[in-house]
Amino acid sequence: MPRQSKGARLELRPERRDRGGKLTHHATWRIRDGDRDIGTGCAQSDLAGAEQKLVDYLAAKHQPKRKIQDIESVEIADVLLIYLTDRRSLQQNKLQFDRRIKRLNDWWGGKKLSEVTGDTCRAYQRQRGNAGGSRRDLEDLRAAINYHASEGLHRGIVKVVLPPKGPSRDRWLTRDEAARLLWVCWRYRELQRRGRRGAKGPALPTEKRPLRHLARFILIGLYTGTRAAANCFGIPAAGHWTLVRRFKGRTLLPPGNWQPRNDETATDGAHPAPFARAYATLAGTRDHQGAFRRIQRQAG
Repeated sequence: MPRQSKGARLELRPERRDRGGKLTHHATWRIRDGDRDIGTGCAQSDLAGAEQKLVDYLAAKHQPKRKIQDIESVEIADVLLIYLTDRRSLQQNKLQFDRRIKRLNDWWGGKKLSEVTGDTCRAYQRQRGNAGGSRRDLEDLRAAINYHASEGLHRGIVKVVLPPKGPSRDRWLTRDEAARLLWVCWRYRELQRRGRRGAKGPALPTEKRPLRHLARFILIGLYTGTRAAANCFGIPAAGHWTLVRRFKGRTLLPPGNWQPRNDETATDGAHPAPFARAYATLAGTRDHQGAFRRIQRQAG
């Protein structure tokens, strides 16, 4: 009769010496899981680090159940893991998505779906300390729970209570303020100190203009209303600008990774924005000076 597996556990590999008694390998912790032997890289004195390696190993090994269950038995950590596994590839900003899922898992991971109530949602908001940030996190939690339900993996209705939306923006840059901001970004020159024999000299302007890319970024945002994240996705690629494209006789500023389609529709609500040809010149060419002068003349 085969012996029952002890499961994944830590074992201490003793130090090793050669025939002459010289130490060749220090004692280290390893993870023993059946016939698998996984090194942790932690010395004998670093037990806490080895235990964390074991926790990470068990978390990576865990596979959530993909069958219908009652909400009293479904862990939110499994709901988030399924959502992360299935939907991460569709996220435009994967880094921010991963951070939100981690924050949610740190607070909600040990709870069941039945514990998602208005009180726990408000407790998460207090712990997060930021109404806007907690609302965005809870939107992901709601999406994960809805996805879990749409896959037929739990019974019952779970409602995520969101904090109220913040006040709408009631002020924008005026034309003069935007012009001053653009002018500063375009005209700014990098300052470098020049001295002799170790003595620091005065900070003198150089020919480097490190803020000119911001002028293009601001112009695109002002004239198309494109969000900053989508704006950045086309800046730049392979050493040149790829934001501005021609499609059906129009100059368009597409969102990140947009591909022309017959109906010009997007499932995420992101649509190509019409872009004035004069400003497209600034975003699409390397002739900064000439393009900027043309824009100045047209803007008066």
